[in-house]
Amino acid sequence: MIKNKNRFRFLVKLVCLFKEYKCYQFNHRFPATLKATKVAYFDLKDFHNHKFYFYCLIKFFKIEGYTVCIKPGFRNFYLIQKEAGRIFKEGLVFFGNPKTHNQLSFNDANLSVNYFSLEAANSSKSYKIPMTMHPQMYHLGLHELPAKKEERNKAIFMAGNFNEKYYSWIEDGPFNVVARHQLRSVIFSSSYNLRIKTEAKLKGVLKEGVSKKCLLIDLEEFFVPQNELLNTLDSFTFFLACPGILMPLSHNLIEAMSRGTIPIIEKSYAALMAPGLVHLNNAIIFDGKDDLLLKIEQAFDLQSDTLMKISMNVKHYYDTFLTPAAVVSVIEQRYNSHTFYLLGGSRSIDKIKG
Repeated sequence: MIKNKNRFRFLVKLVCLFKEYKCYQFNHRFPATLKATKVAYFDLKDFHNHKFYFYCLIKFFKIEGYTVCIKPGFRNFYLIQKEAGRIFKEGLVFFGNPKTHNQLSFNDANLSVNYFSLEAANSSKSYKIPMTMHPQMYHLGLHELPAKKEERNKAIFMAGNFNEKYYSWIEDGPFNVVARHQLRSVIFSSSYNLRIKTEAKLKGVLKEGVSKKCLLIDLEEFFVPQNELLNTLDSFTFFLACPGILMPLSHNLIEAMSRGTIPIIEKSYAALMAPGLVHLNNAIIFDGKDDLLLKIEQAFDLQSDTLMKISMNVKHYYDTFLTPAAVVSVIEQRYNSHTFYLLGGSRSIDKIKG
């Protein structure tokens, strides 16, 4: 009986999605004469492979003035809806292949989910499309929010989920990094810890100023709204770059770097960036859990002019490699000669597990 009810609910959901698909097609009909000079077309076997990272790639192309098209079909609509439904909410794509002479066409031959493969890392003909901010940042246009012009607190900030139930998963994976709940334990047991449990307390601390402390904001205690997060990062000199659930790469690092906030990041995590981050150039790099507090002490002892230079380098790195314009520009330049690698969360991890 339960199986029959679940099957019925699934069929009802499919019918509703099919209606949405037909409605989307009607309201976003492919133009009879495509006048756009820049077109990106996607024909993938499994549009769910890249999860929400696919939305970010599509959004980057739209930001840079592209008309984006995907292969028609309800299955493709269904798969994209799973984790990249913002694509349709924003009306970012048309269904159909315009076949213009200068379009960029992507398929399973030149767009791979095998992001952490040796080929992706070592081939001179590969481009690993970088980690992005949280999709909501682009959805709301917050990535363009101007920075606050004020003196930074010589302190460390991080806001996010620290639930060990999920963030311990990375310990069973192929990456040699300290899980974020373990980093939190190191900070909480140190003299640098400043526990913030409410939004009012955070605002009060920022108003009064704070120095040589580490503020870790736990999502389960209170949430820093995304429309306030970037400007909050502007108030801090440093950011503790905690790894994600399954892989080190996490959107919070990109958000911090976009503000010139200096990442305090583990060595193996820093090496995953392309190009890798460099200690005292565009990051403070620690090597394992036992080295974290030592590097924090060294960071707090750096002079203001040194910190300003590192911060400028961090922002330069972001502008050069991580913005929508930078990413699309590289794709354009390398389109005819390179294989592109786009993250797919667990799908990318499964590839290296074999």
